[in-house]
Amino acid sequence: SLLYEGFSTLELPTYHNLRQLEVSSKMSSSATTALIDLLSFLPNLESIVIAKASPLPLSNIWLEYSSFGFFKLKKVDDSGKQKVPECLLLQLKAVKVREFYGSRREQNIISFFLKESLVLQTMDIVFSSTLAERWKDSQTLPQSLKDSSNLSQILKDGVMQRILTFPKGSTDCAINFSS
Repeated sequence: SLLYEGFSTLELPTYHNLRQLEVSSKMSSSATTALIDLLSFLPNLESIVIAKASPLPLSNIWLEYSSFGFFKLKKVDDSGKQKVPECLLLQLKAVKVREFYGSRREQNIISFFLKESLVLQTMDIVFSSTLAERWKDSQTLPQSLKDSSNLSQILKDGVMQRILTFPKGSTDCAINFSS
């Protein structure tokens, strides 16, 4: 079953033949939870592209980022442990995140896929072309950074360094960044 944005629970069939999926998400907590729940119905998914239709306001991520525990999987196994969707354990080889701003929620979903996808080969992260403009409105950036002529590169470098420290379930996974 799938719960999304407060709507009633939906019963979904298992899509055994679905190998590629592209989703548009505003990266709200309920949309993220719904995406993770949806993966439980896609046991053979090999590739997912997350393309945001419109980003949410940026959260306070630039100066403080402490928790990777954002995701709460609802499904549990017989021992009461959280159950990771089967496709992450056995099939998912490629994840691409487009229009990436570096928000906490975006980093959480990247962390989740990196940690739980045991056969992941590539994680492609494409920064938004409006990255600097979006962050200039953020309350968490010091004014000296907002006034910097190379704000976009400073933001990218900081986020890239952080993501490269995330634990990986697959030792073969390459993390690629682009603009």
